[in-house]
Amino acid sequence: MELGTRLGVSLSPLAIALLLAARPAAAQSAPADSSRSAEGAYSAAQATEGENTFRTVCGNCHGTAEFSGQTFRKIWTGRPVYELFDLVRNAMPLDNPGGLSRTEYAAVIAYVLKLNGYPAGPAALPVEDAPLRLIRF
Repeated sequence: MELGTRLGVSLSPLAIALLLAARPAAAQSAPADSSRSAEGAYSAAQATEGENTFRTVCGNCHGTAEFSGQTFRKIWTGRPVYELFDLVRNAMPLDNPGGLSRTEYAAVIAYVLKLNGYPAGPAALPVEDAPLRLIRF
């Protein structure tokens, strides 16, 4: 029986991947001293680009509710932004995983940060793995 059916809800493949990626809070490591909050970690222009990409590429299969709200925050709070970036980059779009540029994936993640109430800052969200590992939800 499909996971979504057992839970009594309809879940997209990415939503199921997000749920499966969730770890109990006790298993999460504490943020490193060099890590920082996602507040101000992206630019407003980048989030706008991400919203446009989300609407044209992701919006056919996903709604914004999958990437915001209490359940999303419960799963991702304290985790590196890199984990979501990497998951989305390697799994989406479903018909062409990895088919977007790193800049486009970063813009989509910036939009997700905006959806979750993180304020924009002066610089764009980085596209490199190392700095993304230091930014935490």
